[in-house]
Amino acid sequence: MESAGGPPAPRRAADVRGKQRACQRDIGRLSRFVDNLSGLSVLRLDRNNFTGPLPTLYGLLLQVLSVAHNRLTGLVPPPLLHMPADMEMVSLAGNLLGPVPQFVTTVQNDVAEAAATGSFCRLGPGPCDPDVTSLLAIAAALHFPEVLARSWKRNDACLGWLGVHCEGEDMDNGGRRRVKGINLSRLGLNGTMDPAFASLVSLRFISLSGNNISGGVPPAIATQLPSLRVLDVSDNALAGKLPKFSRDVEVCAEGNPGLNISSFSPPGISGNQRSSLVVAAAAVLELLCFF
Repeated sequence: MESAGGPPAPRRAADVRGKQRACQRDIGRLSRFVDNLSGLSVLRLDRNNFTGPLPTLYGLLLQVLSVAHNRLTGLVPPPLLHMPADMEMVSLAGNLLGPVPQFVTTVQNDVAEAAATGSFCRLGPGPCDPDVTSLLAIAAALHFPEVLARSWKRNDACLGWLGVHCEGEDMDNGGRRRVKGINLSRLGLNGTMDPAFASLVSLRFISLSGNNISGGVPPAIATQLPSLRVLDVSDNALAGKLPKFSRDVEVCAEGNPGLNISSFSPPGISGNQRSSLVVAAAAVLELLCFF
């Protein structure tokens, strides 16, 4: 901005490109770093080790944003697509960021390069595959852990996505295979269970055991998954009341001190018997489907 009779005010910049070692105390979730900044017009954080989702960057009147080649995951937040009119350049390549964003034509960006190297689910604008969209929502609720982001790339969840099992060809899904099982046990996951699990209508098996997942079990999982046969959420930090599942579904929910499962076990089956049955069923499904 030019003042009367004076030169343009200099840009205020933060540039920590490739300085992971020198800036180690700041390396981690990008949101924590950006929360300490204000009044910047240039923000260059290329080639560090920042993790987590892209923050909304409210309050920053940026002209240049470069966060390429970090470990960012999640979706590009809509406010970033509508930054002030003087935004000049955005660089996002080398991260894992869901659907391709559409910036205004005046903003120089590397979206095409990023899409070609797998940073987005598609090569061009448009929604991700429905199953991919659901799984990205599930990952978002789990804080987009890097262990998932490394393999949850492109637009087909049945092509090597960690913990995702698919079968058959569904003509209602364009002839593509459908997600039949999810096994994310013992991955050190945090966050919550997203209701998007219920959008994966062909699911037969869900295992999230041995993590640190909190919150409740979404009721939609109990009512909107007609093919579900095994749900294992044991040994987490879930709370609230366990939804009522069909008798066809074997549920293992022990090891969640805050979860009320007192009304869950049907008459005639003890908790230990039910737990053993679920573990056996899960072991068989894992052997058949996941390994």
